[in-house]
Amino acid sequence: MADVSSGNVGTVQPVLADKIIYYYKLDTWPKDHVANMLGLQGASSGTNTRTVTSTALKQTNIKTMGSNTSQRTVAAYFQKNDGIYQDMEKAQRFGITVHLYRVDLNTVSGASPTRTAEVEYSQCLLGALPPQEALASIFNASLAFEVQGQPVKGVLSESEFEEGAFDLGEALYGLIAPTSAGGATDSTYTNANAAKPTREEGDDKYMNPELNSSVLNFGTGSSADTSPASTAASSAPSSAASSEGK
Repeated sequence: MADVSSGNVGTVQPVLADKIIYYYKLDTWPKDHVANMLGLQGASSGTNTRTVTSTALKQTNIKTMGSNTSQRTVAAYFQKNDGIYQDMEKAQRFGITVHLYRVDLNTVSGASPTRTAEVEYSQCLLGALPPQEALASIFNASLAFEVQGQPVKGVLSESEFEEGAFDLGEALYGLIAPTSAGGATDSTYTNANAAKPTREEGDDKYMNPELNSSVLNFGTGSSADTSPASTAASSAPSSAASSEGK
């Protein structure tokens, strides 16, 4: 139902699920360590279930509420070197408690860097860690967290989470100035002539159709000289050596 308290009769203001982000911290980390975002989060779900016990009377039943059991399931997608999947492996293998923070960015208030948001906190065990490696997809896992006891709700400051948590929780990256971007050494780029702009290579070999692409040095943007003169020069010593041997 729409909120009519401010006079906005009929205005739809849903709570956006995309703005609910999960963060985690392993119980073995130092106390002063902040919580990290749980991967590039996909869909998540949770259960809060209390067993209902029924006692039969002569003409009817009386039902009572039993204990609560909760679970949080998060589909997390991983990036290279983020270490998140490895953290989850440790938690699942050794039974390490995971401090799980469900942050509702719909409720952010205040000004950076002291903004706050409503949080659901729970201490969890990771019972299942099924890696998913679908073709033409990215590596991910459906993380099923079993909640110890009952989740607790409160409000936390963004300083309790990794840098930029309230901003990067909704995007993959923030603004990077041109003079701060670049410098990647990831091995992904070893098959691309991308060490510097092509027009700055200075040897024009990359675009020379006479060159065999297999001899290009993709790491530096230059290539081995395969011109006939060079080939002849490089083969001359070996030819001479062969003649002397005879």
